[in-house]
Amino acid sequence: MRTGNGIPPRAIASGIRTGSDSDRICVAASRTKARRCGPYGESRNLYFWYLVKVQFNIAKADPVAIASGSDTGLANARTPILLHTRYLPVESHAVPNRNYFGARKTPNYKPLQKSGHLIMYAARVTQTPVCGFRLTQSQIFDWSYRLRLVQLHMIFRGPFPQLTIPEISITEFVLQKASRLADKPALIDGPSGRAYTYSQLRDSISRVASSLAARGFKKGDVFGILSPNLPEYGIAFHAVAILGGVITPVNPLYTEKEIEHQLKDAGAKFLVTVPKCFEKAAAAAPGAGIEELFVFDKDEGGAEGATPFSALFEGDGHLPEVSINPHEDLVALPYSSGTTGLPKGVMLTHHNLVSNICQMQGLCYFSENDTLICVLPLFHIYGLVVVLNMGLFEGSTIVTVPRFDLESFLQTLQDYNVTLAHLVPPIVLALSKNPIVDNYQLPKLKTIFCGAAPLDENLTRACMKRLNCDVRQGYGMTETSPVTHSSPADPTQVKFGSVGVPAPNTECKVIGLETGESLGPNQEGEICVRGPQVMKGYLNKPEATAQTIDTQHWLHTGDIGYADADGHFFIVDRAKELIKYKGFQVPPAELEALLLTHEDVADAAVIPVPDDEAGEVPKAYIVLKGEATAKELMDFVAARVAPHKKIRAVEFIDKIPKSPSGKILRRFLVQAERERKKDK
Repeated sequence: MRTGNGIPPRAIASGIRTGSDSDRICVAASRTKARRCGPYGESRNLYFWYLVKVQFNIAKADPVAIASGSDTGLANARTPILLHTRYLPVESHAVPNRNYFGARKTPNYKPLQKSGHLIMYAARVTQTPVCGFRLTQSQIFDWSYRLRLVQLHMIFRGPFPQLTIPEISITEFVLQKASRLADKPALIDGPSGRAYTYSQLRDSISRVASSLAARGFKKGDVFGILSPNLPEYGIAFHAVAILGGVITPVNPLYTEKEIEHQLKDAGAKFLVTVPKCFEKAAAAAPGAGIEELFVFDKDEGGAEGATPFSALFEGDGHLPEVSINPHEDLVALPYSSGTTGLPKGVMLTHHNLVSNICQMQGLCYFSENDTLICVLPLFHIYGLVVVLNMGLFEGSTIVTVPRFDLESFLQTLQDYNVTLAHLVPPIVLALSKNPIVDNYQLPKLKTIFCGAAPLDENLTRACMKRLNCDVRQGYGMTETSPVTHSSPADPTQVKFGSVGVPAPNTECKVIGLETGESLGPNQEGEICVRGPQVMKGYLNKPEATAQTIDTQHWLHTGDIGYADADGHFFIVDRAKELIKYKGFQVPPAELEALLLTHEDVADAAVIPVPDDEAGEVPKAYIVLKGEATAKELMDFVAARVAPHKKIRAVEFIDKIPKSPSGKILRRFLVQAERERKKDK
């Protein structure tokens, strides 16, 4: 019997020895026998890759220490078993790719995990076969990473250097370029052209903050913002942040009850809104304990009984001394349903947001020369951090748009020579297929960054072809501030349909849905992430926090996906119960609870069903005890929730599938819906 390279196994085995130092593995190969591996071994111009197969006991390793880059993480797993070596001649000292290995019909060196052990491959390159070179465990991990084969615990990392995150507050961090770019437009209101330069922005933030401080707003207080996108949104955010306060952004489409619930749960002290939302804001304020209500007054005053936000600009700009602990002090409290249940306050610290901005900077996709369009709502973490705060940090110009309308959106892109647009799949779909797009000239648009929901390959290619721009995709969630993955900056490295590779300083793993064990490349499971952008937890919800973030600090996303052999991630399904309607969260439990208040409903379950335009829409399965019609039930829900939460379809059934404990088994309804689609 001979190995694939022509060397008898005994010859290889006899040339291998394990030193007494368990941190090292010694490999020796006979130079003579190496030259007998075939015609490649006779060439002096070829390089040899020695691949070493090593087995580690995963259960005894310390993943936290390993994640920090410390070799002590292997202190209890220092009994590697050297199984065999192979060496393959290659034509360069560069790392061979998968195609090279495949072309030579060599063994498929993929990571394996079996019985709690991880089998790893490491390599060393030499120009001629050598004897007695030594492999340290640190080399093994480094080489395995470079070959994109494996990592301990099947932890995936992106191809980025480790970043140093500054210990600084978000406002101080974001406005670092304000002095140098003093006269450059920072925020522009798209419809009116009203603008703030970087100098005016910094001055306005100080003035508004001093006025809020004079009204008794202090560190730890919560400030609600109920508004569509406006330049003043950014001013309010940073005026609160610089005082050590916490911003809770509220969806302006929420109903009075939804607004009251969030503000009360967050413990908000002040609230600012717009005239169009004033009536429901004023109705929600007393029950939520709001002490003062402000109104963004674009032209003439605000609403009766409210304080014009413009009055806050009269402050003197002198600020009280505030000591901010970036790791502990909250700055944002957006609400998310997480992987299940009703909306919960996501506690994001200054360090969370600063970290994510640093991580996005490492992804290299825009600069101060860019003009951004902010059409994504600022109450959503995507708009708030990725567009507003990242844009200001980079020194870009940000054009805000209060709501999405395709024609006005295209007009804004054209009028302001927008170069970068952060979008969601439904907008990309419209740009790809709607004929009115041809009426506009968009030569400056160079990149579309799409997030909040998966974007398939066909739609990506169609949009790129029509607009002649790059399309990058990202992935994240409110609980991760939000970015965890992004397509590579180099267009040639982008894989369509993939959300990209892990961001700098971000670790990622895929675990089995049933076993919870780490999986290797091309194996589907739940995606888990770990990094400095992960939230502090859910507000006043320790049990929900523990269900989402485990004891080793892994955040379980609830999304099903896999990483390919190159470390690019693909999202294929959702384990969590959340419905994503045009990128907005719709918690089924909230709609089910509402349906059960109807006198004719005995039981109910809500699931997501695919939709070409929205991505997913809510469908209700109803067990009746009266004679209500589907339309009556949909109207009943529509009158009590924000538009994106409306139920779009109803089906009446005899019984809702449930577990012995009474939990709704939505996956059976989802599967039945999918089977029905296939049969059509």
